[in-house]
Amino acid sequence: MIEIETTLKKIISEITDLPTVELGSTLKDLGIDSLQVIILLAKIESSFDIEIEEEDLDIKNFNSVQSVLNMINRILKINMG
Repeated sequence: MIEIETTLKKIISEITDLPTVELGSTLKDLGIDSLQVIILLAKIESSFDIEIEEEDLDIKNFNSVQSVLNMINRILKINMG
């Protein structure tokens, strides 16, 4: 789980050019705009080898770094059976 968190924070840090990213930060607070959300989605899918379904494209899953992490963990758990 820590590896997933670390990877997600690294992805967000690369997108935002911020040196550190906290789980409690909202994407809005980090300055992530709609184009960056699309980039974030693509990087998440490629980094974690998952497909984010249309039903997961809900604002509640993209409110904070923690909510994105929760979504990734849930998708990975479903994919693992």
